[in-house]
Amino acid sequence: MLFWWVVGSLISLGRAQICKNVGATCASCSTLSMCTSVNSTAIVVACSRPTPYCHAGSCSAFPGSKECSKNFTSFACPDQDGTYPDGLSCNKYHICLNGTAYNYTCAVNNSVYSPGTSSCVRQTSLRGCHKPICRNSVTFAVYPGDHTLFFLCTNLKPTLVLRCAKGFRFDQGLERCVINCVEEGRVVDPMGEQKTFIECDFLRLQFPLSKECEKERVV
Repeated sequence: MLFWWVVGSLISLGRAQICKNVGATCASCSTLSMCTSVNSTAIVVACSRPTPYCHAGSCSAFPGSKECSKNFTSFACPDQDGTYPDGLSCNKYHICLNGTAYNYTCAVNNSVYSPGTSSCVRQTSLRGCHKPICRNSVTFAVYPGDHTLFFLCTNLKPTLVLRCAKGFRFDQGLERCVINCVEEGRVVDPMGEQKTFIECDFLRLQFPLSKECEKERVV
């Protein structure tokens, strides 16, 4: 459990919930909601195997109800609704609606999930299998098919999917989200509230510069 407290201090999943009591409760059949103080924002993390279920405020090897046993999914949706890849299987994907995951498997043989189309496509040399790779020293692993997505690595397996804020991409070397500077020129700073802009040039695509607008001007 200590591991999840550490992870939870860094990552918040799902919709923000205000704590009414101190302690841990089940947010869903596979996620745990933890509160360190009243009126604080709850920290929601996903249980993983060999204890993938949430039961009585802790991760368990057994479901807490018949409903959880029947409708169980170990996939935890991030903040934003949308279609997300599965970290372990190329032919599985998940659609998140209002924080609930709906699981799908590509029905046609030799088909894989395509992040470009958010659907299943026939696997070819140009449309291959995308899987995040968790290595020994890595805490997070980028999703090869979409660099705005990355996974938390637990026991060398991708568990929780996360998405960078708009205008950012995940840098595997730095293990954090950075400005998505893909071509030369000036772009709006996603975090600058229209008072700063990003200067991208050929030599600084990996390390873009943030600059302030001239006085009384905005982007």
